Amino acid sequence: MRYFEKFSVFLLVTGLFFAGTTGLFADNATAREEFRKGAEKEKAGKYIDAAETFEEAHVQADDPVLKANALMNVARCYRKAQLYGKEFDALQALIKVHISRINFTDVVQRQYEIANLFFKGHRDYFVSWLPFIRKDDRTTELFEIVLENAPCAAPAAEVRLGLGRLYVNNQKPQKAAETFRKVLQLHPETKEAKYAALELANLFVQLAEKGDGDGKYAKEALITLEAFLKKHPNDSETEWIHRAIEKVHSCIAKRYCKLGDFYKESGKKETAERYYALVISDYPNTPEAQEAEKKLSQLDKNYVSSRKPLTKKERQFVEMSLPEEPDVLLIQPDESEGRFLLPVKDLRRNVSAPPKMINIKEEVDEDAL
Repeated sequence: MRYFEKFSVFLLVTGLFFAGTTGLFADNATAREEFRKGAEKEKAGKYIDAAETFEEAHVQADDPVLKANALMNVARCYRKAQLYGKEFDALQALIKVHISRINFTDVVQRQYEIANLFFKGHRDYFVSWLPFIRKDDRTTELFEIVLENAPCAAPAAEVRLGLGRLYVNNQKPQKAAETFRKVLQLHPETKEAKYAALELANLFVQLAEKGDGDGKYAKEALITLEAFLKKHPNDSETEWIHRAIEKVHSCIAKRYCKLGDFYKESGKKETAERYYALVISDYPNTPEAQEAEKKLSQLDKNYVSSRKPLTKKERQFVEMSLPEEPDVLLIQPDESEGRFLLPVKDLRRNVSAPPKMINIKEEVDEDAL
């Protein structure tokens, strides 16, 4: 009885093994048949149908090499059909699953090319009875993927520059600034680095113009603009750089004027005067300087305009001493152990008059202020 039980178990296991093997061969056989059909459709110029047939072959195949070949054929057919987004997806599937069976460099290079095509305006069409309807723009998504796949590949600088511009257009200034900075850090001696510096400077100038609560964007703009001038002193964009610096100075001056207005309305006259004076001294060539001068003269009737704009490094300081007066000197006991508790008279006979105010022009270290 036991012999027949063991023999029955053996037959059951053997049957299951061959059934599984038959299924395996059947799937690969089906995949090869789909390959044949796909090749015929591709030869006939029916590229979309061929791609879909090769996709079916990829699903049916169990052999990894067969699967990889199916995806390669899918990518090729979508490329011929000019559905570059679908081609990109097929290439990405190859990278994710079959990276050891492909030429990674060639695949990534093609992905860069496709992303650039989208950047230049390409959009896949819907496969429907309305062939003129385009799908959504995938440019940003494709750029991000290719940079993740190969962040240091040859076209990476160009892609990062384009991606930064896309972030600007999509109202993502922080991502744009981060991307432009990466171009400067990772590709410092390329033409893309030069353009990234200009884009970064322009971004900060625009942000400063729109509203700069703490002055951060204006400072960043000036740092970027001055760094560009230092590195490219004879560049064709130098004139624009100087105009941009003037624009940033005007933004800063406008901000200080608004602060002065706020303190003026709050009744804090001295604080308001300091902000107006700061505009006049630091940004004398801006339109805001004339406005600040007018407001300062209204607050301080003794203020007289110099009518002569000063440079940033040249300031006027008034040197004067405290007036000496003949009077009783009161000595603070401090640590005198009680020896000076009575007032001591000033024994000097003649007390000189306070010296006249002296206007001194001196060079000021901006970093020390």
